[in-house]
Amino acid sequence: DFPAVGGMAGPCHLAIDQTGRVLVAANYHEGFVATLPIRSDGTLGAPAITRHTGRSAHPTRQEKPHVHSVTLSSDNHHVLVADLGTDRVISYPLNADGALGAAVASAASSPGAGPRHAAFGRDGKRLHVVNELDNTVTSHAYEAATGQLTPLGTVPTLPAGFTGASTAAEIRLHPSGRFVYASNRGHDSLAVFEVDSAAGTLRPRQVVASGGRTPRNFALSPDGRWLVCGHQDTALVTVFRVDDATGALSGLKLVAKDKSPAWFALSADHRFLYAVNEIDSYGAAKSGSVTAYAVDAKSGALKKLNTVDSGGAGPCFISIHASGKFALVANYIGGSFSVLPIKADGSLGEARDRKSTRLNSSHGYISYAVFCL
Repeated sequence: DFPAVGGMAGPCHLAIDQTGRVLVAANYHEGFVATLPIRSDGTLGAPAITRHTGRSAHPTRQEKPHVHSVTLSSDNHHVLVADLGTDRVISYPLNADGALGAAVASAASSPGAGPRHAAFGRDGKRLHVVNELDNTVTSHAYEAATGQLTPLGTVPTLPAGFTGASTAAEIRLHPSGRFVYASNRGHDSLAVFEVDSAAGTLRPRQVVASGGRTPRNFALSPDGRWLVCGHQDTALVTVFRVDDATGALSGLKLVAKDKSPAWFALSADHRFLYAVNEIDSYGAAKSGSVTAYAVDAKSGALKKLNTVDSGGAGPCFISIHASGKFALVANYIGGSFSVLPIKADGSLGEARDRKSTRLNSSHGYISYAVFCL
């Protein structure tokens, strides 16, 4: 990940609740969760902050809390927060007013594991967490009524015998609920797992080269036929065919070129794909960029529609509002959230207004840019 600069909070992961009225954000550098109201025009209200404390085994990556992701439960009642710095996944109730309640559960990972991102199983009763530092996935039983988490088992993302440097990055559930995928940066591969529906655990089935350097993020098509993968250190996007019976990946091909595509999100109607490009210089601006693509559902091919300024440096996450009218972007280096309008043809609009809000504290500040619709 980019290092934070100038005391920025380092927003790195976003989630929009099912009502479309609350934005939940993970802030890596300073180790806190922010919730912000989303107004009907896409602008954001003032943030409420929940801070973490503690550390874990790794001397440089776990010297303090590093909140890396926020995942909403399927019933919209809890937010599951992966804290890489403290080796914990913490469950918070999401209150009716959009604020987080006091933590109701905290599941400890193995010391030095580094929980990064999470994906719920299709029935909402299992939570699979990819651990960045020890290259594993841990499966948990999730109790919807209480928010409690119970670890069930852990599997490696790397093939046996590999001894090189690598860190796990992303985890996604296949739309069928039968397979889970994870990416390895360093080994530069994608791992495929079969879900044991009875036990709730995973069985390793395949590890395949991703086709580029540092596969940061990937996305599956809604029908589960295609997997699209972006690479932080190679200016390309690759696509794989997904076997319906086994979940195996094959037929690697290059579908697009863009510098450091770091995160993907599909539009609400699945016709368009949006990618943040994690750079700190776009044109004359000290900013990253966001690219819009039209998706060919039959072939997995992408057609670039346009690229716009992300509203801050180092964009690393994008989420599409359920209305389909705007996208929300986390700019990690810039320490900001951006809201970009989505046009009828799927392309992205440019900023027409920019606003920022500072949160005074001893640990820096949060800012966000708003693009009026």
